[in-house]
Amino acid sequence: MKLKAINNWVFVRRDAQETTHFGLEISDEAQVKNMLGEIVSIGNEDIAKPGQRIHIPHYQVDDYEIQGEEMAVMKDDLLFAIEEDADFIPINRYVKVRKCINDHIRDYDGNLVLYQTEKFIESTHFVEIIAIADDCKTLTSDHIGDVCIAPENDDRLQRLLYSKDYMIHEDLIKFTTDGD
Repeated sequence: MKLKAINNWVFVRRDAQETTHFGLEISDEAQVKNMLGEIVSIGNEDIAKPGQRIHIPHYQVDDYEIQGEEMAVMKDDLLFAIEEDADFIPINRYVKVRKCINDHIRDYDGNLVLYQTEKFIESTHFVEIIAIADDCKTLTSDHIGDVCIAPENDDRLQRLLYSKDYMIHEDLIKFTTDGD
């Protein structure tokens, strides 16, 4: 029996659950579902295609056992990143950003523009734009390198695994600045 998603639904085969992290055993109670997987079926192939590897969203995802496999099931508007060559490429009007930490805001010449206290540096919401989905409506590749503010908490702000990188939906970005 072949699984066929319809409308705006996506079925993703999750990668096997990780049992170690940096060489340490993870207890059964502490294990979490893998956030990576392969699209098995998608109703709208304009966003992604079966066989592509994606980062599974943290929110609004249901897990079912279908044909003996654990599947993550979600709406296609939740998809935000395709994995290619050990990197995540933004899709679906998402923007890849990197949290600005351990420094103050500086201009292109390295001159201090905005001094941040150590406490503020740790909790900053400033992020640098490092990649933009092809289907973004207001942001272009000209915005790469700009800085913006990410919301503190939103379903459309997704952390990429254990990195300093996030995906944020274009609609959540209120402004960008190049530091000049």
